[in-house]
Amino acid sequence: MWTVSMLKENAKAALKNFYWPAFLVSLIFILLTGTGSSSSGGGSSDEFINEYYNNYSNSSDSSYDYGDYSSDDDYDDYDDYDYSYDYDDDIDSSFSQDDYEQIFNDMFSGFGDMLGDTSVSAIISVAIAVVIIVMIVTLAYNIFFANPLTVGYNNFFLNARTGNAGVGELFSQFKHGHYMATVKNMFFLKLRLFLWSLLVLIPIGIGVLIFAKSDSRDIMGSLVLSILIVVPLYFVALIPQIIKKYEYFLVPYITAENPNITPNRALEISSKTMKGEKMHCFGLQMSFIGWLILGGLAGSIFTAFLGVLLGSAATAAGMALIYPYLYATLAEFYCCMKEKAIATGISSRDELDGLYGRAANAQPFGQPMGYSDHQGYEPYQPTAPSQPADNRLFGESKRDDNDDNYNGPEIK
Repeated sequence: MWTVSMLKENAKAALKNFYWPAFLVSLIFILLTGTGSSSSGGGSSDEFINEYYNNYSNSSDSSYDYGDYSSDDDYDDYDDYDYSYDYDDDIDSSFSQDDYEQIFNDMFSGFGDMLGDTSVSAIISVAIAVVIIVMIVTLAYNIFFANPLTVGYNNFFLNARTGNAGVGELFSQFKHGHYMATVKNMFFLKLRLFLWSLLVLIPIGIGVLIFAKSDSRDIMGSLVLSILIVVPLYFVALIPQIIKKYEYFLVPYITAENPNITPNRALEISSKTMKGEKMHCFGLQMSFIGWLILGGLAGSIFTAFLGVLLGSAATAAGMALIYPYLYATLAEFYCCMKEKAIATGISSRDELDGLYGRAANAQPFGQPMGYSDHQGYEPYQPTAPSQPADNRLFGESKRDDNDDNYNGPEIK
């Protein structure tokens, strides 16, 4: 049985002698993957107004002699002027369907003429080619570098628990002949999440269909209707993707411990183990939301005063200070889920204690190496699979209906 406070205390114990190496590893990870760093910048409207005023005041027209119009008699001629104007005589405020069709025809005709221009067409072709190349390079970078780096990052915090973590653990998946196996596991994970994300195309397609079938005389009303229908459906379509993200949450950790495991097996272990744990994992992550907001806010402040480049560096450094605590806690969560998988027969120690499976071998059970006095540490106390269900280690208050050997976490 675990609690959020217990996992955090265990993470602090594991980081006691590894915080600054963890900070360095986190900083390298953020810089190489772009995770957690963001910046924003923009000009001030006051600067534009001041610049306009200064330019105007220094121009030759800025001084004007109003003396010729100083007499009140000069304005007498305007008193008899009729300022009223009947717009109905000259302007018809309504457009017919033919008018709208003509507008669209003219617009697309102009666009076609632009494409007919050889130089413009060449520029558009080059721009499209550049976009495609950037997308391919980004995709290849994520598949062959960023994903294995993510597994290595998780591996660092697993091994930090046993006092056997070094900065080189970040690149552990590029060594020992397990690189392609790691790439394959993470590729299938990302592919499944991507396929689930395609559900958002359904509400977008519905919105386009509504807009296309709408009355051309009420374009604004059709647009508003499309937005009112699409936006709620879009957020509904995001829910399956989020659920699957937490269902496969353990895959990078499983791959870190056993890089040779097959993709389907890693997904299966994670899916079965995370049954009933998704909201617990979400709650654990949300307990860090204050720290993450603080890091992002600090980066925004630095960006405002130091510029985009230095602000981005400051944001990355701020996140690197927070990430060790966050990911060390998530590593503790994985170890709990690992014990659940083993206790319930989902997996075995032979499968999860592979080449890198040193995370749960410290004694006493689950305790980070170097803390034999138990100070600041609470063991997980796994259930015994052979123990009768009516005489369990944890009592009946947190019993899960789906298994007889694991009592489930208690979230405080």
